[in-house]
Amino acid sequence: MSEVHSPSTGSNTDPNLNPSSPYYIHPSEGPNSFNITHVLTGPNYASWSRAIRMALISKNKMGFLTGAIIEPPYSDPLHTTWERCNTLIMSWLLNSLSPPIVKVSFFSRVQPPYGMISEIVFLRVTFFVL
Repeated sequence: MSEVHSPSTGSNTDPNLNPSSPYYIHPSEGPNSFNITHVLTGPNYASWSRAIRMALISKNKMGFLTGAIIEPPYSDPLHTTWERCNTLIMSWLLNSLSPPIVKVSFFSRVQPPYGMISEIVFLRVTFFVL
């Protein structure tokens, strides 16, 4: 990836290589590297939510979920990097759901439309509002 100019720092850096960047993915991270000990079944939402939140914060990826890191336009050099991170986070989240919930909650972006998801998912699971 080419260097990207950061307006906030005024420097040229590649976010793929900067461990403090939310776009950075460590070589050991993959779809199965997200270790949540129990999957979301519905009634365990509170503990699942805390575990997901801690894991995403520790991996510097919570901004993708909260919307703080928005999808860049396709013409932006960061779009491919954003899409790779978004897809990885979706795989982590899908791997942390029980099969019945996965069936009704497949989505294409980390930050799904809250109203639609909360109508589909049962119990008090307002999906991904951590």
